[in-house]
Amino acid sequence: MSSFKHKYFLHILFLAGLIWSSCGGNLAEKLKNIPTAIGSTNQLTVIADQHLWDGMIGDTFRYLYEGAYPMMPQPEPLFDVRYYTPAQVSTESVRRELRTYVYLADLSDTASAATKQVVADLGNEILIRAKTDPGFSNKVGRDKWARGQIIFYVLGNGKEELAKNIAGSFNGIAQRIHSFDESQIRAKTYLSGDNNVINGLITEKFGIQLDIPADYKKAIEDSTTLWVRRDLSDLTSSLLIHTVKYTNESQLSKEGIKALCDEVTRKYITTNTPGSYMLINDVDLPMYVYKKDIDKAYTLEARGIWEMKYDYMGGPFFAYLIKDPQRNRLILIDAFVYAPGKQKRDFMQQLEYIVTHLKFADNI
Repeated sequence: MSSFKHKYFLHILFLAGLIWSSCGGNLAEKLKNIPTAIGSTNQLTVIADQHLWDGMIGDTFRYLYEGAYPMMPQPEPLFDVRYYTPAQVSTESVRRELRTYVYLADLSDTASAATKQVVADLGNEILIRAKTDPGFSNKVGRDKWARGQIIFYVLGNGKEELAKNIAGSFNGIAQRIHSFDESQIRAKTYLSGDNNVINGLITEKFGIQLDIPADYKKAIEDSTTLWVRRDLSDLTSSLLIHTVKYTNESQLSKEGIKALCDEVTRKYITTNTPGSYMLINDVDLPMYVYKKDIDKAYTLEARGIWEMKYDYMGGPFFAYLIKDPQRNRLILIDAFVYAPGKQKRDFMQQLEYIVTHLKFADNI
């Protein structure tokens, strides 16, 4: 290589190095400095102007999002809500690194800090749309300050409209948050891995695939029934699986599912107290029944509280009575928790994750 070409080649390498260090290096630094969002399931952070949070807007939001999780012995909220003003978020970096946010903004108040932030995030046209589109109520964003964030913007052109939009968007936003939390619920549920022995037994015995976590153990098994449970020092989580022949439609009714649950738990769930047995307590709190599908199979869901007859024990339960589409039978899965003095919502969600991902062996 000639001297000129050699110098030219070195010059190009030098320039390339400068470009990489100034562009690529900065990009790498930026990527390195983007934190990963922190926080647990069912937690959400509200960002709103103080006067809105202290008035009707805050009352409406709290009534919905801090409403009772269905059928607990003691009230537990649907979501754990924390609140910050826009200024509090901007002055403390850790407050910008949480997983789930809800902005509440009255777009008619263009001088408010929350409205200014929403406009900065979503663009000036958001003000026009809020005035001209009566069906417009909310937007969703991702990863504003950290990786793995979801941000809901609930908007209104005036306080009355904002309150109405909070109520109208609640079901959709709650479902989106639960879906967003699902990966965390799965990680907590299967922290110890899968119990392949019990999983194989369930498939062989009932013709279904149910992924049981590794820290569950077999408690009882006979020809029609399997009870698996996780026992910790302050918690017992249980899944009781039972099959029965399908004879008539009355079995798939509120009375039918209650009668079957009580029949099965009376036989299998007892304590050291003589004569004790488990049954549904629908006197102190009602039992609610819903219709749904599990792996495309017709399912009746019951939710309520259970108690031990002749003993001082109780807790929440849900039961799924599934009509097997291939066989003339019903599959009952009764899920219940005993955790005296502890919050039970998250444990019930873990059980629900297990059961709702049931698959029939024929569909696998």
